[in-house]
Amino acid sequence: MDIDPVLALQDTLFTELHKDFDSLSLLELQLLLEKEFEMEFDGLDRTAKMPTNVSEMADALIREHVLYLQRQAKKQIAKPDKSSESAAG
Repeated sequence: MDIDPVLALQDTLFTELHKDFDSLSLLELQLLLEKEFEMEFDGLDRTAKMPTNVSEMADALIREHVLYLQRQAKKQIAKPDKSSESAAG
């Protein structure tokens, strides 16, 4: 996408930044962010409205990042501690 970053940071609507911006474009943006930050989003809140500008997108991604960190913490808690297993055996 050929988008002017200055306009994007002024919270110009995505549809004004690029005439063909749609939900697929939003998904592409999400995938690029996942790759850049080496994390996975479950997807933006399906009950919320689609972000229309950079600030709304940032808010949605911050919420998703918090959920991601919570999932990672739960995975860590669920993993058995191998050092305590070997000490017990």
